[in-house]
Amino acid sequence: MSDLVLPDGWTTRAAEAKKAVAAAADKPGKIGEYAAVWGELKNPLSILSENKCFYCETQRVRDDYQVDHYRPKSGVAANGHTGYWWLAFQSDNLRFACRFCNERRISAGSVAGGGGKSSEFPLLDGGTRAATPADSLDDEYPALIDPCRANEVGLIGFTDLGVATAQATQADEPIDFERARASIRIYHLNHAYIRRRREQKALIIRRKIAEVTLQLDMSVRRRKAGNAQAALDAQSRAAQLVQELVDMRKAKEEYSVLTTHILRSNQGQNRRWIERLLATAA
Repeated sequence: MSDLVLPDGWTTRAAEAKKAVAAAADKPGKIGEYAAVWGELKNPLSILSENKCFYCETQRVRDDYQVDHYRPKSGVAANGHTGYWWLAFQSDNLRFACRFCNERRISAGSVAGGGGKSSEFPLLDGGTRAATPADSLDDEYPALIDPCRANEVGLIGFTDLGVATAQATQADEPIDFERARASIRIYHLNHAYIRRRREQKALIIRRKIAEVTLQLDMSVRRRKAGNAQAALDAQSRAAQLVQELVDMRKAKEEYSVLTTHILRSNQGQNRRWIERLLATAA
């Protein structure tokens, strides 16, 4: 979040809002009066995330995305906790989020038990929930993966059909497995709409991988047959497709993480080019 560009004077307005909430008896009620303060960061957060939801990577087209509080500002679901009010105006607690990930919903396309983050913020066993500004957040051990932590994003992967899955196994890495499972459910990462969009992207990626492999094999066969120009043409077509896959891994692309996961899962003896592609910076 260090690259987030704050509007002029925002830090001062945020500090004033925090002070007003701290002085209020009904802190969750008071927070809503200052929603415009964190609302000012919607566009800067959108720019930071390449106009994609921080949680699911779905790109905003027309949907009015929201500013989500990673640690809920006004209460924690089924917990009695009155919320992390002191973090309501802290920029590193804010995320650009789509409604599928951020709003609680139990409807067509919902996973069992529903999905959507809303005010959910479960902790792992052994975590101690912060109740005041003086309490340490380091002792909480959140179950939810934080998309702003690069070392946590890799805990969730995808199948060739675009279904979000835990990368760890319950037997070998139970904590990472539980965090991935909780995040997939609460962030609603396998909601039917999002899953369909990822499935369509996954199909395009797999087709490109198959076509690159075909063109490289064709280049070898044509060269052996003495047709050097046809071999070069096939090599050129393969290079073009590889570049398209390289571009699909870039941060600005929707579901760029999905592209990387499918490439990794499709490596093999006759696909050394994927290994070389993955070695390049995304």
